[in-house]
This record gives sequence, structure tokens and C-alpha cells, in this order.
Amino acid sequence: MSDVSLMVVEDDRLVLATVTQGLRQAGYEVRAADSGEQALELLEQADVDLVILDIRMPGLSGVELAERLKQRDIPFIALTAYSEEDLVLALGELGALCYLVKPVDMSQLIPAIETALYRARELVRLRRSEYHLSNALQGDRRVSQAVGLLM
Repeated sequence: MSDVSLMVVEDDRLVLATVTQGLRQAGYEVRAADSGEQALELLEQADVDLVILDIRMPGLSGVELAERLKQRDIPFIALTAYSEEDLVLALGELGALCYLVKPVDMSQLIPAIETALYRARELVRLRRSEYHLSNALQGDRRVSQAVGLLM
């Protein structure tokens, strides 16, 4: 797990410290941010494999940060105290790979992280396949057009 880099974004410093420490003990490399703004600053400095994101934060909210993560193709899971249906749906549309409701312990969080990491790698493979297939189809179109012109 030491080659996996995580970021925990949580405005409650006690929860941030507890989750960060537990993940480090489990063997993950962990960056901690106590706000959405700090998370964006840290993401400029280093890449992460997965972001664990609190949703209701002052300043840049977790939903707003999720939108930015989606734009940058950075996978994330939501870790929040709120389970309203509209929030769950909104985060699902933004690409959340998992939605966990606090309180959560390491025995719940680690399997969710590992599953999310697997899904994120799978999505990257699918995007690459789509790109290659699209290029192949475009090449076939060019060949067909050239044949049509020659005929």
C-alpha cells in the first residue's frame, strides 16, 4: 500500500488527525487538508491516487471541490455526516466512487478505499480503450474516404 497516495480533506481537525493517522498506520502515504482551498494547493504540489472528501466545509465546499476533482480526473470518495438523497445523487453524478456516512472506522474505510482505487484504475483503462477505439474508427473513416475518392 505504500505506493498509494491519498489525500484526506476534512474541516474537523480531530477527525482529520484520526483518519490520517489510521491510514498512515495502514501503510498509505497520506496528505491532509483542513479545507477545500488547502486541498487544491496540495494537489498543485503532488499527485494523489484518491481523495477522501468531507462534503460540508466552510469556504470551498466538498461539492465544489468534487467538481474540480472531476475536471482533473482525480478519483474521490465522500466521507460525510450527511446522507440526504439529493447530496448522494449529486456526488454520484460528479463521479464519487463511494459514499460513507460518519462515524466510520478503519475497518470500514480501508476496504472502501481499496475498492475505489480498483474502480479508478478500471476507469482509466476504459478511457484509454475508448481513446484508442475512437482513433481507430477515425482512421478507418479516412481510409474509406480515400477509397471513395479514388473510385
